[in-house]
Amino acid sequence: MNQIFRLFFTIVFNLIFGYLFHYLFILFVLLYLYIAEALGWSLDPTLEEGLLIPVLFLTIVISIIYFSIIVLTNVCVWKKTKIKKIHFLFIIILTFSAGFILNGERMDLLIS
Repeated sequence: MNQIFRLFFTIVFNLIFGYLFHYLFILFVLLYLYIAEALGWSLDPTLEEGLLIPVLFLTIVISIIYFSIIVLTNVCVWKKTKIKKIHFLFIIILTFSAGFILNGERMDLLIS
């Protein structure tokens, strides 16, 4: 029963973090736009001046926290479930991708 609960937790956890990955992706797009603006490639004239350093700092900090939580939690759950690594990785990739795809509608709104 504990193993089923842990697998269910892994599925829900990776589904949520796959869903949240879009927001991290948006931060990286903003960082790219600010770096391009600082280099003189005027891509978007509506960007605020002087936000390169805060956006860079925010992106780095959030990325470190985000990926640390994903890796450490999945490794901990994998050690407790004692299933084959390839099966566990398949579950992680499948549910993370499903969460990423579920949030795709919001990305369409951002791009359009």
